[in-house]
Amino acid sequence: MDAKDKNSETAIIIAAREGKAEHVKVLIASKAHIDNMSKEGMATIELIANRIPSAREEFTKRLDSGITFDHNGVAKLDFTKVFRNLSKGEGNDNMDFFFGLINSPFKTMLEHPLLWAFLNMKLVQVKKFHYFTIFCHLLFSAGLSAYSSIIFNQLCPGEDIVETMAGLNATKEDGGSRWDIRSTIDCNIEEVTRTTSAVVISSWIFLLASLIIYTLREVVKVTTDAQAFYKSGTYRNFGIILFSALTVSCGNIMFGHSHYAMPRWTYYSASIACFTTWWEMMYMVGKIPRFGKYVHMFRWVSWLVGSLAMFPDSSMFQIGLHGDLQVHGCLHISHHWFHDELQH
Repeated sequence: MDAKDKNSETAIIIAAREGKAEHVKVLIASKAHIDNMSKEGMATIELIANRIPSAREEFTKRLDSGITFDHNGVAKLDFTKVFRNLSKGEGNDNMDFFFGLINSPFKTMLEHPLLWAFLNMKLVQVKKFHYFTIFCHLLFSAGLSAYSSIIFNQLCPGEDIVETMAGLNATKEDGGSRWDIRSTIDCNIEEVTRTTSAVVISSWIFLLASLIIYTLREVVKVTTDAQAFYKSGTYRNFGIILFSALTVSCGNIMFGHSHYAMPRWTYYSASIACFTTWWEMMYMVGKIPRFGKYVHMFRWVSWLVGSLAMFPDSSMFQIGLHGDLQVHGCLHISHHWFHDELQH
């Protein structure tokens, strides 16, 4: 019944395409798989709903059979009435069925208790995974910030402070060498304590391991879905990986060096890496409904202020006769933008 032809299509897909209503109804009643895809990339349930609308009753009966009650009145849900081999993990991450159902005349069936319960179960799983991802990214961001603070603020400070008998005189760096990324800055290796050394080494090892895992995750994401590079912010993650890798590239400072000169370009890479990791952290927290509106507001206001700074003569910002900043139109646009974003 669920055997596939050379196009990986089952009997129910072929029968629905050819408009054979009775065949489709019998196959639905016989528990044929309806969570696969046709060769055109259409979900089976979407194909059935468009070609055989009369099959709605059989589909409803199949969903109803997935809900039973024991002698104590406790409901038992059998998701295998819709999704195949859930116990083995097959099809558990395939949401094509629901996307097809949404785009079909059967979309009101999403309110059926069996499908509603499954969606809520998936939502709980997604939330847990997202919270775990946020926690891992928080550890990475905190580790990178701690490592950068110790290395570039304590061991290899960018400015030399010279204490004299008359008092404290600060000799600032030469303006030209500050932007010479090929120059180096001497580090205070001899002043490193055991505690500081242990913190730097452990942070360095942790960051290296995290970067390897981070890189493998993004490579798998891109290779499995070519559009994921632009859809899910993978381009931002690759930027984080690049600048973080440049930052930790000189982490061998703690291993047997009596003197070490830190390349100046690592200071700039560390600054960019710390900024981008915490910026990405903001994006991740913004996906939580409770905090999303504040993150979207911050992004929008930042965009407005940045536009004003870069394009002061823009028509979006007009200075009135009394010197007031006329941003009423921008606020009106932002109100609708907030509403659309939160609905999405």
